[in-house]
Amino acid sequence: MPGFGVENLHRLSDTLYRSAQPRSRNVQALAELGIRTVVSLRAFNGDERRFADSGIALVRFRINTWNIDDAEVARALATIEKSQKHGPVLIHCWHGADRTGVVCAAYRMVVQDWNKDQARAEMFDGGFGYHAVWRNIPTYIDRFDIGAMRQRLKER
Repeated sequence: MPGFGVENLHRLSDTLYRSAQPRSRNVQALAELGIRTVVSLRAFNGDERRFADSGIALVRFRINTWNIDDAEVARALATIEKSQKHGPVLIHCWHGADRTGVVCAAYRMVVQDWNKDQARAEMFDGGFGYHAVWRNIPTYIDRFDIGAMRQRLKER
């Protein structure tokens, strides 16, 4: 999304955006975009300082890129769903490509009714910068059980 200055910023819906790690200089632009919650998939970063006193809530939990599992993805999707009740959400990791890409692919399939082929095409060829070193990610997407994830989210 040009004009906001946030690296790898893209809109998935009226209430969900994705990006790379926001910088301090991006906080005002995110606020102007209407972001109410930032979901960080990184273990360590400066988000607490960056978003303090900004009016933007921060939710942070780590997703291990080498070992992505359904519990982590379900937690991310549930967090997004809960946070969207308060306004637009931004989800990010370092590059906004791999961990963020998996969660966004799951969101597309579970929430927006995309099929796996559509989600894979966007993730790997959508211009987000997927890093092929993460060979486990295509396998995770291929094995992803959309129905089971929907059920898991209903039970939360």
